[in-house]
Amino acid sequence: MIHSLIVLLVLVTSVAAFSSCGSVASASYGMQDESYLIVTASKQYLGETVFVSIDGDSAVQAVPIKEKHAVRKGKRIVVSPGKHTVVVTDRSGVRLYEKQIFVSTNNGKMIHLP
Repeated sequence: MIHSLIVLLVLVTSVAAFSSCGSVASASYGMQDESYLIVTASKQYLGETVFVSIDGDSAVQAVPIKEKHAVRKGKRIVVSPGKHTVVVTDRSGVRLYEKQIFVSTNNGKMIHLP
């Protein structure tokens, strides 16, 4: 009987002790610190491989698509928000586009080729 009472007392005490020691976890999420570029073209370079260089870094391949398909089907080139110098060249190295742009957080810019 005393043994059962001690076991019950230890059980109640341990349940009370462990249930009151919870941890609080909070998380806050904001906008991701990234933006993107999409390359579009009207006729000549539509569907051909071009190379996009951002701020003089190594070039990334992209295939221009029609502007009306850009939002859904366009390959997004992820960049950090802010000012960037964008240079687009074709396979032979001819500059098709060179401009300094500003991209806001979580927004995109379309690079229009002829």
